Amino acid sequence: MHDIESSPHDQDIILYQLKKSRLFNHIPDELLQEVLPMATLLSFPKNTTVLEEGQPNTKIYFLIEGQTSILSGTENILTLKRTGDIFGEMSIISNHHCSATVIAMTDIRTIVIDAKKIGDYSQIHSKQLKNMLYQIFSMILTDKLNLTTHKAQKFEQAHHELLQAKIKLQTMHHALQQRHQELKCEISEKINSEKKRIQLESELRQSKKIEALGTLAGGIAHDFNNILSSIMANTEMFMMSTTDHHNTLYLEHVVQSCKRATELTQQILTFSRMEPTQVEHVDVATVLQEALHMIYATLPKNIHIKLNIHIGCGNIIANATQIHQIIINLCTNAKHALQHHGGTIMITLQETTYPTKQEDTLNPYLKLSVRDNGIGIPRETIDKIFDPFFTTKEMGIGTGLGLSVIHGIVKKHRGEIHVQSILGEGTTFDIYFPLVEKHPPVQHL
Repeated sequence: MHDIESSPHDQDIILYQLKKSRLFNHIPDELLQEVLPMATLLSFPKNTTVLEEGQPNTKIYFLIEGQTSILSGTENILTLKRTGDIFGEMSIISNHHCSATVIAMTDIRTIVIDAKKIGDYSQIHSKQLKNMLYQIFSMILTDKLNLTTHKAQKFEQAHHELLQAKIKLQTMHHALQQRHQELKCEISEKINSEKKRIQLESELRQSKKIEALGTLAGGIAHDFNNILSSIMANTEMFMMSTTDHHNTLYLEHVVQSCKRATELTQQILTFSRMEPTQVEHVDVATVLQEALHMIYATLPKNIHIKLNIHIGCGNIIANATQIHQIIINLCTNAKHALQHHGGTIMITLQETTYPTKQEDTLNPYLKLSVRDNGIGIPRETIDKIFDPFFTTKEMGIGTGLGLSVIHGIVKKHRGEIHVQSILGEGTTFDIYFPLVEKHPPVQHL
């Protein structure tokens, strides 16, 4: 900052600028002449701090050229850039230190009036000057009050608009949430519908495969039944001609197996003709032990069976031959899974509970589990194991019908079948049959 010499030319500039200002244009010339000795032309380069917050001040600044910024702390609260804009007056009015900092944003020129010099004049002039300054201060305060009122009105209007916008946003948010929920429901319904469609398509394909299987099996079973009749007749004739007790026992096993095979072929013929299968009150524990007699004879020495039949297992309404077929097929599959490295087949029969499809309540079921610690089933093929003719065995070893037949029998008996398998650790088949009261009448499935 540097002072400009108060030359006659400077006084002319000061007087000219004061007369232009609406704050001084009503002041008589003789009184303005009294102001000139207190006024000085001052210029400030860019970025100069003209007034500093918290520091004393005795001068009033009238902006002639340039732009200033008024800061409260580090926040810019006002920018002055009009000719005649005033700063520094509030500390004179309040007789306190500066409440804000004023910084020159560009090179500026100002008229500075030193308020302390008012007392250097005569009593009359001093009083007139004070009144003049009070008039000016009153006009300044009125301006600032009007400005503040205008800003307050604008702020209130902006606040009202913000409240309206908030209400509108809340309404939109509620509408979006509602629409989001509706879309979730729609998507969920579409997903469920798609899942149901896929399931129905899968069941339709399965039904067609079973239908084709039944047609094929019916023709094979008819011829196979004739072969069994011949084997059975010759075995019975041999039993009548032998006196060896041990041979008789073996031959009885052959006859019993032929009877089971005959019943099985009859089941296939019945299935192929879509005729109802006769069911009765079946003790699965007894059928299981009978089936294991046949299985033991075919197991290699490195495969063992552990049987766990819980005491008091109830009965089910079923066809005994078909239950026998389920056990044989599951154990045969377990044997194939263990044939290279050996292991254990764990068979468990117990009562449990299981939720039906129609109800959420748990109902009494008989659970048959067959678990092996063999090679397991790959994840990519586990969904196909119940498909007819699907097999992972080598050519000539498996037909791919075993699990498909099991699945059909279980569903026909209103049961459920689940499989769990970990590659390299083994496979578990869990079958659930609904338990029944003790002496139900004979029914047809």
